[in-house]
Amino acid sequence: MIQSEAQVASFHAYLVEIGAHAIGVITREQDGCRFIAINNLYRALENQLFDSADTARSAALELHRDADPPRSALTPLAT
Repeated sequence: MIQSEAQVASFHAYLVEIGAHAIGVITREQDGCRFIAINNLYRALENQLFDSADTARSAALELHRDADPPRSALTPLAT
């Protein structure tokens, strides 16, 4: 069955990356842009509604700046 353009729902989603890491997805809704976290560090933003995708990304960048640096096998545990 072929649907007319008026019947086809439009879906907009944007992948949010910081550096080489995907951290979330922003979906555009009627009321604004919703953040869906795919990285635990950004769970505080989960399902929050923002005015724009840029506002949501700015909130994620703020969390990123405030977070402790991730530890790796080469990160010293004692300083």
